[in-house]
Amino acid sequence: MFESSIVGVFKTIVFIIGVSVIIRFIGRLLIIKRNINDEKDFLNKRRKEEKLKRFVNKNEGKITIKKSSSKEENYEDVGYKEVD
Repeated sequence: MFESSIVGVFKTIVFIIGVSVIIRFIGRLLIIKRNINDEKDFLNKRRKEEKLKRFVNKNEGKITIKKSSSKEENYEDVGYKEVD
């Protein structure tokens, strides 16, 4: 049958504990990386919002006219019709 020694059982237990510690460590590193990326995304979004807010406050009350780049207008001139 099977013979199990104390040393073999001890090695197996140490191996299982070691693998679980390594997996926990890698999991924590991945969580830290995700948190750092979330923070970067949040800060970029906040900077964009602040930039837009400054732009809006700077140009508040100003009127801008945008000229059309296409010279050919696609519209139909509709005349008036008499209604009986």
